[in-house]
Amino acid sequence: MSVNEPTSILILGGGGTMGPSLARLARRACDDAGVRHRVIAVSRFGSPGLAGALRAHGVEVIAGDLLDPRVLASLPEAPNVILMAGQKFGTTQDPAATWALNAYLPATVVRRFPQARLAVFSTGNVYPLVPASGGGARETDPAGPLGEYAQSALARERGIGLALLPGDDQPDPELARRSTLPAEALDRLRGHFRGEVRLAADLQQRRLGSDGAVFREVPPRLPHEPDRRAGSRSSAAGGEEGAGLSRQAAGPRRSLRGTS
Repeated sequence: MSVNEPTSILILGGGGTMGPSLARLARRACDDAGVRHRVIAVSRFGSPGLAGALRAHGVEVIAGDLLDPRVLASLPEAPNVILMAGQKFGTTQDPAATWALNAYLPATVVRRFPQARLAVFSTGNVYPLVPASGGGARETDPAGPLGEYAQSALARERGIGLALLPGDDQPDPELARRSTLPAEALDRLRGHFRGEVRLAADLQQRRLGSDGAVFREVPPRLPHEPDRRAGSRSSAAGGEEGAGLSRQAAGPRRSLRGTS
């Protein structure tokens, strides 16, 4: 970059809750300091009139979905990047988008701007709940995230790699390209996954009775509870009567507990 070229401040997620205010403050600070910095806000800009309002304050705007690799690749080079894009509300209803924005996107941004000074917002939600009388959690406390948002935020901070694996036995170049792990690591994981699928199929076959009935585990009966294992029988492999297995009539799904 030439000394005559303005340095850029790239704000990713500049159309969210705090992004517009930060962009305007950065623009005003640069002007008051007399420095030639470009302030660029990147967002989908779903709120009507927001992009125009930022332009009126001297902020450059780029509209696009940061999860689209083409949009991320087309962004201008910038030595200063502030990542504000993320999802906090509605995370339980849409966990996939939560992890994509909070964990996957930061990894792709780091790869896109490897030489930039990168600032990423954190959250106190990565710590466990503590009594209000204790003054709150401290940074020295062990992490204990609760819920999709807190867990995905911790994944972002720890730089946990993302592996997107195909559901079948065939390599998927598009999934590999969107993963953040190297190819050799993806190959090892895919091999492990294939082995787990074969093991699960074998276990399911072993747990099927001769008449196709499905045996599933039943939690042990507590002293004050009625016996929920009435009518249970030993499995096809031979076992004691009612030894933690109950017989369920095989329906159309014929699924094992936890795998339906």
